[in-house]
Amino acid sequence: MIPELINKLYETNIISKKDLTKLNPLKKDYDNKLGNFLVDNNYLTKKDLKIFLKENQDFLFGLFNEWFINHSKIPNAIIWRENTSKENPNGIPLNYNLWNQEKKKELSNKFWNTLLDILPALNEAPNCKINLSDDGTVYSTDLKPDDAWIYYIIYVAHSIRVEIDRLVHWSILRYDPNQLEYLLDSHTFFEYFESDDVYSIIRYDKNLFSHGAVTIGDPIRIYDFIDNGKLIGMTRWGTIGRFLGWCRDKLVHFKGENNPKDYQKY
Repeated sequence: MIPELINKLYETNIISKKDLTKLNPLKKDYDNKLGNFLVDNNYLTKKDLKIFLKENQDFLFGLFNEWFINHSKIPNAIIWRENTSKENPNGIPLNYNLWNQEKKKELSNKFWNTLLDILPALNEAPNCKINLSDDGTVYSTDLKPDDAWIYYIIYVAHSIRVEIDRLVHWSILRYDPNQLEYLLDSHTFFEYFESDDVYSIIRYDKNLFSHGAVTIGDPIRIYDFIDNGKLIGMTRWGTIGRFLGWCRDKLVHFKGENNPKDYQKY
């Protein structure tokens, strides 16, 4: 997608023929973000990028959709679970291929904005409520549907961005369906409960995907944190090892009980 993007920047007179020659092929460091690379090297400005994205949404959506067609297991794994609606009267899980055009274009726009580093960051954590079990312990962290959707779709957009922009040394195109499920299926983010109209990050339930009630965060901040901390290795296992080493050196267990009061204290 990046060569086609660079050519379109030239066709729309945003970069010069001289810049086009320099940018084809793209000679950026493996983990250098594309948007930062273009702006820092004075090929264009953030304002140029914003105008370009606004004026070329249909072209960019076509590129995005074509990439999905050529890598079909990725859209098959992007699954959003929601309440019943006119478009989805049975409330069944829908993969990307079954989304309406509006949702597809929203993901495309989020991807391109993320790729070119002009997407405003999410809050560090969404507004959420704690749902208690009968014994007073935390059962889940609950999000409103709009908050769940925006965090989910930017997570997916950022995951694709990391792949396209080569921000790690491995590829999700080699993942099997079970691995892609953890990365792209919304049920590994939260469970939807139509009775309360909430998306719940569940601390523990033997029948449901459980996270320990950890609050979802901003994937861009998370990536920047592990990148700036030099925690990204040459392999997935190496990266996990570096991060566990950081946890060993920097983190301590909290004291007290599994209840909101002690959570708040720490």
